[in-house]
Amino acid sequence: MLQYVSSGLHTVAKVQQMRTPTLDRVMKWTAWSVSVEFYATFLPLLVWIGRWQLACRLTYLMMTCLYVGNALKDLLSIPRPFYLAQENVHAIQKVGSQKGSQKTDTEEYGLPSTHALNGLCFSLYTLVELNRIGYLVGKQLYIAIGGATAWVSLVCFGRVYLGMHCPADVMVGLLLGTCILPLWCIVDTWLVPWLVTSSHVVLYHVLLTSMLIAAYPQPVVHTPSFKYCMSFVGASLGLLFSVWSNNNGRLEGLWLDLNGESWSLVLLKRVAVGLGVTVLLKKASKNLGMLLLRPLCNVLESNAKVGKPAKGQRTSDTFVLVVHMSSYGVLGWSTFYFCPLLFDWFGM
Repeated sequence: MLQYVSSGLHTVAKVQQMRTPTLDRVMKWTAWSVSVEFYATFLPLLVWIGRWQLACRLTYLMMTCLYVGNALKDLLSIPRPFYLAQENVHAIQKVGSQKGSQKTDTEEYGLPSTHALNGLCFSLYTLVELNRIGYLVGKQLYIAIGGATAWVSLVCFGRVYLGMHCPADVMVGLLLGTCILPLWCIVDTWLVPWLVTSSHVVLYHVLLTSMLIAAYPQPVVHTPSFKYCMSFVGASLGLLFSVWSNNNGRLEGLWLDLNGESWSLVLLKRVAVGLGVTVLLKKASKNLGMLLLRPLCNVLESNAKVGKPAKGQRTSDTFVLVVHMSSYGVLGWSTFYFCPLLFDWFGM
């Protein structure tokens, strides 16, 4: 597999000869548009306009794509182009951002491209759902398909342009997406009813989460990929507790008629309150978790100094992961439960 990836280094170097400051900014934006941060910002908006069932399905779809893609990255442990180029004659630059997730993206392995995988599944599945409920039909559907295809193509090109992937990485990501998406279109028809009506869904989800954590492959070198995929596992747990309780019908009460006259003002109020509350609660839960676990982490570091470094590091990483998942769990809970409660109180 490595030889197929390495054979694309020449293509990456050729593409990077097109670099301009404007293209750099555009390609960085396309990378952000399929990031965990983007989904964590966009999906709550679907809930707050009343399309909470679509938000549920997209959340679980992204959880699946992130887990499959990142697990394969760490299983195969094939470096990104700018690392492979150090052993070749190709001059490949790392054009990613130096802050946020785009900085830590460079610490991951390359194959497959999860940006290509996520972009394909997210955009096409959204079109499928909008067509099902009658929003995109006829000519509108073809225009939307063309726009989605152009956007996914730009995302894929951007991954090569930024030096993050060789063409083989992108192709494998797209291939995974074409395998996952048809299967998901079959599964999604019973997903939301099962979440709402099953009396044992919480237990099943906890067991599933435990299995996902235990089955995740160990990479050659530690990367942030595991933390990325666990973000949406945590968010889905928070979503589950909210939807399973059915929130006293508040989710159904969020529906906005987008053909009405005053929906934009109501949405603006919801977004202003909702984004502020979710960001505050997510950060507060993360800081609180780290504060409570800091004494335990200090003990683990002490153990590492007296001859137990591997065990201490693994345990410390586990608790950091728990805090990370919990913060995204709070994000899911606040999006589906606490914010609708506030909207109800404030008459929004």
